[in-house]
Amino acid sequence: MSLAGLIEDGIARQKSAADPAHSVWVSASAGSGKTRVLVERSLRLMLAGTRPEKILCITYTKAAAAEMANRLNEMLGSWSVMAEAALAQSLNDLIGREPSPAELLRARRLFASVLDAPGGLKIQTIHAFCESVLGRFPLEARLSPNFEVMDERTAGEIMQTALADLLIASRQPKNADLSAALQLASEKVNEESFTDLMRSLSQKRGQLAALIQAYGDPGDVIAALAREIGIDPDESEEHLISQSSRETAFAGPALRRAVDHLLMGSVQDVRVAEKIAPWLLQPDKRLALFPDYLTAFFTQKGAISASSKLATKKVVEACPDILDILLAEAARLQKVQENIKKTRVLMTTAALIRLGAALVDRYEEERRGAASLIMTT
Repeated sequence: MSLAGLIEDGIARQKSAADPAHSVWVSASAGSGKTRVLVERSLRLMLAGTRPEKILCITYTKAAAAEMANRLNEMLGSWSVMAEAALAQSLNDLIGREPSPAELLRARRLFASVLDAPGGLKIQTIHAFCESVLGRFPLEARLSPNFEVMDERTAGEIMQTALADLLIASRQPKNADLSAALQLASEKVNEESFTDLMRSLSQKRGQLAALIQAYGDPGDVIAALAREIGIDPDESEEHLISQSSRETAFAGPALRRAVDHLLMGSVQDVRVAEKIAPWLLQPDKRLALFPDYLTAFFTQKGAISASSKLATKKVVEACPDILDILLAEAARLQKVQENIKKTRVLMTTAALIRLGAALVDRYEEERRGAASLIMTT
């Protein structure tokens, strides 16, 4: 299709979308005419007899609302003083046919009708619309009838108060879970990042509340998450390493035989053996030696080392099954590390869930005490 054809097709689509008889969803890039479509739909509704106060236009930003109001008022104002032929042409362009005498008369009077309409044309941002609805039905929304919408500064002050209450509560013996969660979170981030983290949790209070409502309480949410990722919520990282370090958890005799052969090999083979042997020979120190033990089987990036790095050709010739022994242990350790990562994810997420739930509870208490409501994007 030619450029002229594309433009003509686009204009036809816009005219179809502007027909209020059609229920449409318009998705287009910036500057493609979405606001124009909304303006024309509103004009056609009023031209068809809909009272201005019965029309509601909702936008996302104040700038968009102001632009739409300006376009509508500009068009209606021009219609009121436009020459008869020019008005007829303007309406023809809008509705796609010759206007009737009644439509010409209505078009001239629309500007005055909008000025006289109670509340005028309702072109609002979604936040302003929601605030007006809550203002009419505060009790149904479980709000104080005299609530006020908080600005960012007030919201920040309430957040700081809620955070201070949270820190005080975490010191009480009855809040051991909260104290542990706070300690874990504080170990991961610095003071500034911690404040940002708490603010982020507060901003997601809707999702947190939905999760807790769906599962019961923070503990139930954590248990559900543990089931989802396939890990026991009561298992710690240390417990997983201890379990995997028991003699019955790995092929001890085979690994010891492999070490014996590695010690008779090259410098590279001996280095591998020196990482494995201490772990095998000192069962009571396996937890502490575990990180160094892993380096015998994995690269710095966490991948299983190449066969040539595990044992040289000379050692393989002396012990043909040595690579099978070492790779089998590497595969076992890889599963252990996967479970350790799952445990870390679970512990960190559990801490955030507990902190978030406690913070949101205190934040909401402070907000209700101030009879305030914050509108968020």
